[in-house]
Amino acid sequence: MQAKLIAEPAIYWRGEQTLLNNMIVTAAAAQSDFFKLQLFNTDRLTQKFKAKEKFYKSTQLSEADINLVRETVEKYGMTMLCTVMTPDKIELLRSTNVNNIKVASGQITPSLFNEIAKHKWDRVMVSTGMLDEVEKLQRIRDLRQCADEVVVFHCVSLYPHYDNESNINRLDSLQEYLGDGFTYGYSDHSLDDIACLAALAKGAEYIERHFMVDNCFGPTSQVCCDGKDLKALNTLIRRMNVILGDGDLKMQKREWDSWNHYKNRFMF
Repeated sequence: MQAKLIAEPAIYWRGEQTLLNNMIVTAAAAQSDFFKLQLFNTDRLTQKFKAKEKFYKSTQLSEADINLVRETVEKYGMTMLCTVMTPDKIELLRSTNVNNIKVASGQITPSLFNEIAKHKWDRVMVSTGMLDEVEKLQRIRDLRQCADEVVVFHCVSLYPHYDNESNINRLDSLQEYLGDGFTYGYSDHSLDDIACLAALAKGAEYIERHFMVDNCFGPTSQVCCDGKDLKALNTLIRRMNVILGDGDLKMQKREWDSWNHYKNRFMF
């Protein structure tokens, strides 16, 4: 499978439809495979975050808005993906024909997973950064019954995280713990492309990167790249797809010419 890029605009568009449209165009120009939005119910914000309720509420879309965004995303050749933070938004997604869903690591809960399991999805993606108990990973196994593909993401829930915190080898640990039947990805919160390339070399088939355009702002925006850097990352992903190859043990076509040239260099 060829690795794919998920463009994550989070809520940096701050409720401005023009900015959101600009972000869709920017993600498409970078040839992103997925465009991801975040959905949640602001009435469920805890007291700690109530002061930001107005900002968060401005970034939430109605059914008609989601349909319009999805149609625009698909027009540009991308797939719509939504991170759902609260269970009540599952029905909203089903009514808008969004068939790809992501669960943030802090929301690996029975209530959200139970709602997800009531429907059939093309993909369910799960980030695993904020795991206070490794045993919560067991819940991911049940998602295979309701999705054609379950993608398990390594991420570091720091904004940004640094080299000594990247822990890309955790991808190996996730695969050893969960076993077969899953695809793996990497959600990046670092400041350059090195960790993404390391994840690709470890077999990650999805790379998620935060990005924004001019006049955007919001929580965690310090880890965002711009459209130019998003496109450069995707160029690297495409190159890595080629560089990693298919693993065939036999000589490649052009190597035969080299073999024929050098095979009689020494007498035995």
